[in-house]
Amino acid sequence: MSTSKLLPFLFLFLIATNSPAQDGKVDFSGAWYLQKDRSEPSDIGGRIAALQLIVIQEQEDIAIERMYNSFAAYENFPLDGTEISSEFRNFPRLSSANWTADGQSLIIATKIVFRRRGNEFEIATSETWSLQEGGQVLVIEYVSSSPRRETKATLIYTQDEPVGPREFIPPNFNFYSLNPSRKAKSLGWAQKRVEENLGRGMVAIAAGEGQIYLGWRLRQQDPEDIAFNIYRATDGGKAIKLNAVPLKKTTDFVDATAPLDRDNTWWVQSIIAGQEQPQEATASAALPANSPARQYIAIKLRDDLPEDGIHKIGIGDLDGDGEYDFVVKRPRGRVDPGIPRPSPDTFKVEAYKRDGTYLWRNDLGWSIELGTWTSPMIVYDFNGDGKAEVALKTGEGDPRGANTRILTGPEYCSVWNGETGAEIAKVDWIARGKPSDWGDDVGNRMNRNMLGVAYLDGKTPSLLVLRGIYGLMKVDAWLLQDAQLEKAWSWTNERAGWKYQGQGQHSIHVADIDSDGRDEILNGSLAIDNDGRTMWSTGLGHGDRFYVTDIDPERPGLEVWYSYEDPHPQNGVSLWDARTGNLIFGTDSETIDNEIDRALVGDIDPAYPGMEVWADRFFYTAKGEAIPGDIPPLDGLVWWDADPLRELQTRGSVSKWQGPVLTSDIEGNVMAWADILGDWREEIITYTSGELRIYTTIIPAIDRRVCLMQDPLYRIDVALKAMGYDQVPMTSYYLGSD
Repeated sequence: MSTSKLLPFLFLFLIATNSPAQDGKVDFSGAWYLQKDRSEPSDIGGRIAALQLIVIQEQEDIAIERMYNSFAAYENFPLDGTEISSEFRNFPRLSSANWTADGQSLIIATKIVFRRRGNEFEIATSETWSLQEGGQVLVIEYVSSSPRRETKATLIYTQDEPVGPREFIPPNFNFYSLNPSRKAKSLGWAQKRVEENLGRGMVAIAAGEGQIYLGWRLRQQDPEDIAFNIYRATDGGKAIKLNAVPLKKTTDFVDATAPLDRDNTWWVQSIIAGQEQPQEATASAALPANSPARQYIAIKLRDDLPEDGIHKIGIGDLDGDGEYDFVVKRPRGRVDPGIPRPSPDTFKVEAYKRDGTYLWRNDLGWSIELGTWTSPMIVYDFNGDGKAEVALKTGEGDPRGANTRILTGPEYCSVWNGETGAEIAKVDWIARGKPSDWGDDVGNRMNRNMLGVAYLDGKTPSLLVLRGIYGLMKVDAWLLQDAQLEKAWSWTNERAGWKYQGQGQHSIHVADIDSDGRDEILNGSLAIDNDGRTMWSTGLGHGDRFYVTDIDPERPGLEVWYSYEDPHPQNGVSLWDARTGNLIFGTDSETIDNEIDRALVGDIDPAYPGMEVWADRFFYTAKGEAIPGDIPPLDGLVWWDADPLRELQTRGSVSKWQGPVLTSDIEGNVMAWADILGDWREEIITYTSGELRIYTTIIPAIDRRVCLMQDPLYRIDVALKAMGYDQVPMTSYYLGSD
């Protein structure tokens, strides 16, 4: 019996279930609901214990649909112990079902071989099913074993749908309105585009074998014919020019003659129209005597807190010196609104200069749970004073409820001075209303919050406040001027049609997708114009990651690569035109619920024009042609070596796709990828052992390019890395092989 037979049989559950089988064996047919308070343990995770079972049993076989808290799984096998091969979310599964001797209990055994990041491991489960209390209670004795642990549980199911909070409340209106909010009054105050006044970002790295790698920025305001001289001074002595002719081809240099047993300082001076210019304040770098050969710069964090990792970092110029500093939120966040648990501590937000100088610390308190969706943060210069501010979600007091969720109490969007941590402005966050407004009765969907930045008028950075992903979605756009936040517009899908419901993803992207010089917001699978009006929606729902960039340089404009967690018969991974929202291509294979969780975009293979796109088991060219063979890793990408191809960053190393490892021994949890030092290539920022590490390339360049952080899309992508799920930053132009 195929699982497609499940739906036609569902109406039978309204009439009768659990009738004795003709051969005297128990019949488990019916719709069964997990009773957590009667199960042991009562807090068993929603990925282990199905919240609902739909069982259709015939004389010779059984079909089971299991609905967990975030996905569904299907099983179909005979009842004679025959081992059946199938798939569980695209991983190979062997299952069997066999009766005990008395025919009153059913033993279901399953083995699933998972493959993660090149490693295989097996999880084996055994379930013993029996009926109690006159067939009104289904008891499942559950045992699972894996290389990491053994789990045991007694799961109690009844046919009574649990009374109390509902998990899902679909939107259903008797009339619809696409843009119910009033038109924006003002989209900005700036006379010219607010941009960072970047310095040279010079870096000196002891590369080993007596060599010092030096790199510095090329800026978009630099003349095309700019050249550079590079100097070194030892122990504060006389400057020595290291280059024989002005440096024009690249913005890096390898010094192989420095006396490394002494203190050294290097700096560059630009040459414009044949004239050497005065040294810039941030165009120097120094190394003390006998510096160890290592490919990173370390920033020690304060050690007066328990060591428990960090959650997010924000990158911005906090003091206006033209170099990037860091805002650190710690400890690591473990609380997810869908799996409530008490916060063991409160978030502390700290600021550090690039040279490691500690600036300030603020405590977010118990009103902000220790998780990604309750504590969004973004670091950006919102008021145009040349220094980045810190915007974040804040609250008051201790509003924690008995179930550990925070469902009451004031919520704010606060903006802090990035240099001092002092509050500049504060406004109410988007109102939470009732949990059921957002799609459940337990507060999961209500507590999905994000922040962003967009140049809605093309010149002024606006602060975006977002609430809701899975059903109701809302966005407020704010302008910071004269220490006041003024609302530009509000957007909601509250009374929009079904195509616009639940289209959120676990981050946003901001780009000028219609080439009008102003930013639009890709709020997951739908686009919002700069004035707060809805542009388009794919209608395919929720996913974890998506990317916007110039994937196919032969097509005009930008493209969006989407991956969807929601199940689809086709197009579960697909490429869309960013301006129109029209489908370019997509997979014709079915994708099941929660199957696709990660995706990436980048030119990693010069054999194919444009960028390659991939997600879990799918790998395509920019034209939609399937690429045979292995699927590239999905951890991260970085421009690292000298060519314009992007490299793969995974498991502590950087390597070419199907090529050599370029750099290994990258330690710690990756917190960001961004071009924040040296020439145009990217740094990898990690956290380990109480310090931030900024890993940078030491591979000599073959050309020079403008700093990536001066590309609008890339800069905002980096800013968005301080909240939501990890997403690799992209450029607004094609950067890859010819």
